[in-house]
Amino acid sequence: MKNSKLALLGLRNGAGALAYIALVALFFHNVERIFKNNPKDTVLAPIFLLTLFVLSALIEASLVLGQPIITYLNGQKVDAFKLLGFTAGTMAAALVVILLTLAL
Repeated sequence: MKNSKLALLGLRNGAGALAYIALVALFFHNVERIFKNNPKDTVLAPIFLLTLFVLSALIEASLVLGQPIITYLNGQKVDAFKLLGFTAGTMAAALVVILLTLAL
């Protein structure tokens, strides 16, 4: 597979992972407003948070590792590692941009 196609797939996978992270962060940013009329302190809150954590791990693993694993299993081992690198590079670049935005 061409490096340009792998780079686009990595960009797509990284952007999808970042979009999901943004949605979860937006939820946690607004959780007090969402549940403001529910003062119950039950065991359901930790169950909800742990379930969200496990679901998030599954979704993120699918977005970041899914396509590289399929590519690897199809015998394209070098392309699989390149795709994983492009995905990680996309997320690292986004991390730097976010860090610089917070620092300025």
